[in-house]
Amino acid sequence: MEATDDSKGVGRTAGDSAAAVLVAAADETGAPAVRKAPIHPAAEYFSARLQELVAAWDVRNLETGRTRKLTPLGLQRLLAERAPELPVSPSQMYRYFHGQTAPSVNVVYELADLFGVAPNHFVPKEFLPEA
Repeated sequence: MEATDDSKGVGRTAGDSAAAVLVAAADETGAPAVRKAPIHPAAEYFSARLQELVAAWDVRNLETGRTRKLTPLGLQRLLAERAPELPVSPSQMYRYFHGQTAPSVNVVYELADLFGVAPNHFVPKEFLPEA
């Protein structure tokens, strides 16, 4: 493969895909253009199932009686109360919620328990063993 060199000195081979290269040529401001990696299908599926569950939940303030929708931050707080040994930050929960990263098995288990679903709710059926 022939190696190429773009304007910022990032070496690539002719067979490299654009998604695999994080820093590319400079943008119109002269700053390096950063490309995000594509979302992994497992993270995307998990995110969709999590968003469905969250959308079905309302949170009631016990002092005022008002209800509001559950947010990623609210979910992170519930998880922190329920499983303090799991170090899930608000920004990490945001990444799970928006499909930017897939959670560990421990987080999947705790979220499934919190929502009252089986952990395999977060796994595509084609990856589950046939029963």
